[in-house]
Amino acid sequence: MRPFPLCRFTIETTLAPHQVQARLRNAIAVKWTFGFSESDRPFVGQFDGTLFDIARADGQRSSFCPRIHGSIQPRASGTRLSGTLQLHKAALVAMLCLLILVGTAFLSGAAWGATGGWLESLMIGGLGVLVFLAAMTLGGFFSHLNRSIDELAELVDASIADVR
Repeated sequence: MRPFPLCRFTIETTLAPHQVQARLRNAIAVKWTFGFSESDRPFVGQFDGTLFDIARADGQRSSFCPRIHGSIQPRASGTRLSGTLQLHKAALVAMLCLLILVGTAFLSGAAWGATGGWLESLMIGGLGVLVFLAAMTLGGFFSHLNRSIDELAELVDASIADVR
């Protein structure tokens, strides 16, 4: 089972693999303490030549900015970058804990209200919080998704950028 939210991407470019590697190497700043980096580079993370684990350095330090895990593969007519975009594991764990906590309160309130034949306002509030947390997580992730892929595609002069 794959973690949610997760999207797969493929970027194809006519650049040679060594050119793509050089561009990525120059565009990625190394993470500093607590994952924050003050740099003018567009990405923060790790790069070892063919594999990369990066996030967009947007200056906002958003927990919902997708992590981009990918690899560089030589092609007959250039290079392909492929991999996944997913929510940072710490953000995913924090949001799941909150969803479980509020969900448990909601379900216990629903069970208690169902036996008494009435709907408690706290239960409705709990449902609202559940919907808000889910919308905030997914909305934050997907609002950063296109910008992250667009910046990576622009960096390597992509001819094709596909996200699924």
